[in-house]
Formats: sequence, structure tokens, C-alpha cells
Amino acid sequence: MPITVGNAVLFVAYLQLFGTAFNSVRGQHFTSDTIFRLAVPVLIGVSLMNILPNAFSNLPALLQPFLTNGLIMGVLISIVLEKSVNWNRYEQLQN
Repeated sequence: MPITVGNAVLFVAYLQLFGTAFNSVRGQHFTSDTIFRLAVPVLIGVSLMNILPNAFSNLPALLQPFLTNGLIMGVLISIVLEKSVNWNRYEQLQN
């Protein structure tokens, strides 16, 4: 299958994921904390997608597909942030 066809199929899937994500944050009150929680995984994921795959050629072949996939890394980073940072305590310190 040509890469352009695969990218077109992935684009449709990403649009559906974006729509689901947009619906889940609708009605939320955005503060600097909530924007940080959303922006960090998105920006890191988009940045990883724009790095040439050759940059990861020194890493083990098992890790390369994961590290070059911005969607997977964005999801993993958001899971790590949610599990490792006590956001409730952080929000109480800000108030």
C-alpha cells in the first residue's frame, strides 16, 4: 500500500480522535494548569512526528516505531503526567 493512502486513512482516524477529545474537554474551565495538562503531550507528540526517523536510528529497533509515533508518545506522556503529578495538590497551591 502506498504511504499516501496509509496517511489518508490515518488522517481520518486522527480526525475522529480529535473530535472525541474536543467533546471531552467541552464545558471545562481552562486555567493555566489545564492548558498545561493538554498542551505538553500534544506539543511533544507533534514534535516527535516532525523529527526525521534517522534521528532514532541508534536506538533499538523495538523502540523506534514507538518513539517516532507522535500519537503513541503523546498518549504515554499524558498517562505518565496524570499518574505522577498530583494535580489536586498543585491546584491548591496556586489558589
